[in-house]
Amino acid sequence: MIDRRRILISAGGIVAIAGCTGGEQQPEEGETNNSTQSAGSDSESNTSEPDEPAANIEITSVSAPETVEQGELVDVTVTVTGDVIPTVTAEAVDVNGETIAEDSIETEDVGEQTVTLSLGLGAQVPTGNSTIRVRATNGTTTTESSADIEIVRIPPDWQDPFEEAKTNIEQFFSKYAAVGSESDDATILDTSISDGYSNEGSGNLQTAEDLAWEAFSEAEGGARQRMDRLRDEVAFLMELRDLQSQTCTIFSLFETELERFRGDQPLSGEVDSQYQTVSDTHQQVSNTLEGLDPVVGADYEAKLDQIEGELEIVDLMINAMSAVFSSRNFFNEEFYGTAFDRAQSARRDFGLAARDIGDEGTYPPNDAIDTPFRDHAEMWQAEASEIENKSSGRQTEDDSQ
Repeated sequence: MIDRRRILISAGGIVAIAGCTGGEQQPEEGETNNSTQSAGSDSESNTSEPDEPAANIEITSVSAPETVEQGELVDVTVTVTGDVIPTVTAEAVDVNGETIAEDSIETEDVGEQTVTLSLGLGAQVPTGNSTIRVRATNGTTTTESSADIEIVRIPPDWQDPFEEAKTNIEQFFSKYAAVGSESDDATILDTSISDGYSNEGSGNLQTAEDLAWEAFSEAEGGARQRMDRLRDEVAFLMELRDLQSQTCTIFSLFETELERFRGDQPLSGEVDSQYQTVSDTHQQVSNTLEGLDPVVGADYEAKLDQIEGELEIVDLMINAMSAVFSSRNFFNEEFYGTAFDRAQSARRDFGLAARDIGDEGTYPPNDAIDTPFRDHAEMWQAEASEIENKSSGRQTEDDSQ
């Protein structure tokens, strides 16, 4: 007996095969055409999404020092702007193209941002013309900029105090010269006996002395000899400062003596005493100059020649001043002949002094004269001339009697 279930399966298989051999079956209403849907899906998957716009980053400025020393910490200030938040990187590249320092920082917001990065240079990095390279990056977007720097060697420990000492010496010269002239190119020769110099610039000399000693203590080898020369020069300038101040005191004492003479007071003798002091100081400073090898200054020999020339004129005027005081006293005592002789001698010597002061070639500087000094000598000459004339008149009266 044939199994009924098996017959039904066989019949179903025949029906199924027969269905495949017939015309194309249309899907019933509501059914989905699977092949059409699949084709549509493949078409959609082949369509790419549109690309996002690239990020906008711009480095608007890079600021770094032009010159840096080995071992120095270099601050680099960078300003960036854009519509994304970039990471900013700075690197120092030496003369050989090698990166020797680098630093990075992420900005905090979009728009314009300014950041400072610090690059620590090693003490042994090569010297020469180098570069600071800067990058601003966000994802695949990078923009670059750069700045030039020069790396120089670390100065020896003595160099800074040495340079500062020289600067203070130059400042001393400026203050010294300014007493005699307002010109920008004035020198110590522009300050003369009548200018009233009174130790101007002493503070700068004291500072220079301290710095010169510091430089000497730090120096080694041949550099120490140069520091020693600088110390010697500062010591010389301190002596020269004192000499100039003492010399100018002579002129002020001359003025005081003239007032005493016109006030019918006796000669004090202070000019002669000061002259002796200045002469001794001048000799001492001249001796110091003989062994000096200056580092900074010049005109030292010419300055001492100038003061020596002034002292020679002062010596002549002291004798003339003593004569005119004596002449006045003899005139008051009615010894008119002696008064006349003394007054005439004084007038001639004061005249010689005025002539020498007015001669541009008498002593440095050779293109200028000390007008106040010359005028003062001429004032004394006028006083002597007056007594000479009065004494001559009295002598005539006596002779006629």
